[in-house]
Amino acid sequence: DGVEFAGSHPIAGSHKTGLDAAHPRLYENSVTVVTPGARSSKYAIEKVSSLWQAVGSKVICLPPAEHDRLLARSSHLPHLAAAALTNTVCRPGEHSISSFCGTGFYDSTRIAAGSENLWCDIIRTNQSALLKELDGLVDQLQQVRLAVSQGDWDSLKKWLASARELRESLNRVNQEGLNE
Repeated sequence: DGVEFAGSHPIAGSHKTGLDAAHPRLYENSVTVVTPGARSSKYAIEKVSSLWQAVGSKVICLPPAEHDRLLARSSHLPHLAAAALTNTVCRPGEHSISSFCGTGFYDSTRIAAGSENLWCDIIRTNQSALLKELDGLVDQLQQVRLAVSQGDWDSLKKWLASARELRESLNRVNQEGLNE
């Protein structure tokens, strides 16, 4: 009784955990999603929002299900993709592959170094939304596989150009120095 709740999720940080990973400007210029429940009062939403704004975060209010859908695509799917790429490239019994891995590999797989306990919990709690996003990734991989297997270089070039254009169009939140 007397306790009000409004969920929130700061979109900030890195794959590192613990006190050594603390950063004094972690929330500056980040986004925090406030996810009010059906019984969250306007007061609780404003208090939680003002807390995040006070530490420099931009607040976006979304229903919890919309938050889960968007984070399955923008956070949980990339984590699984990075883990899959790492497990594929670094498979046991292979020649010492690290000598052949450049910055592209390390950029693409940095988040695979995150805590498996944390990520298993995240994936478990957002399973249904994530499964839909995994289907989308599988479809993309099947498209590129078909183009490569058929030697359809025009389709492959269009697929790669689309990815480049989409990536260049992203408005990245400034998290200078946090991802290193």
